[in-house]
Amino acid sequence: MKLTIAMLMLLCLSLAWAEPMSKEIMEAAQQGLPQFLAQTPDDMLPMFGITSREELQTAQLSDPFQVHIITPDKLKASRADSSVKQLMEPTNLWYFPIIIGEQTKLVLVVDYMDGKWQAVSLGYAPLARELHQVRQQWNRRDGYHPVLAMMPQVRAFVFSVPEVSDTNLTILRCRPVTGERVEVQNYQSIQNAKDTIENLQQQFEQQ
Repeated sequence: MKLTIAMLMLLCLSLAWAEPMSKEIMEAAQQGLPQFLAQTPDDMLPMFGITSREELQTAQLSDPFQVHIITPDKLKASRADSSVKQLMEPTNLWYFPIIIGEQTKLVLVVDYMDGKWQAVSLGYAPLARELHQVRQQWNRRDGYHPVLAMMPQVRAFVFSVPEVSDTNLTILRCRPVTGERVEVQNYQSIQNAKDTIENLQQQFEQQ
């Protein structure tokens, strides 16, 4: 399929969002994953939606998200016509979704600490499940590169799809992993940034 001029412009915009991932970041993830898996107690596995330690042998890294942050100041200064890119600031955090079997079950976090890149934590099962759905519905094979951001003050994660527009921002509906069957979230219908920003502003004001 031939790309239109508009699509090419959006593609260039999406690539401008991304910062290159260095080999040191990938090496930190590759070294850290087996260490964190080995340290995970058996009684915590059900919290991650994992039934046995044997499942961990299939664990593999998938393409990471560089985490962006939405600060209260940026949120307050945003206008209806503000671009999503202006709202977000990149951080040193890289979230590697961990595929176990055919599902994304965990997230490995890599950060720059003490002068080097290193894996710092493993878990975040509710977030991992939502990232799996985002990647399924907005996958790289079709040319999409979702951008992940968080606003710690309201404990919210959001994503934007730059290839669609610079005015979309969708809240991830993270729910606890209980082992029970849950409804698959549909992120194909992305949200208007204006509505999401208003939602986040309301949550922040209620803190």
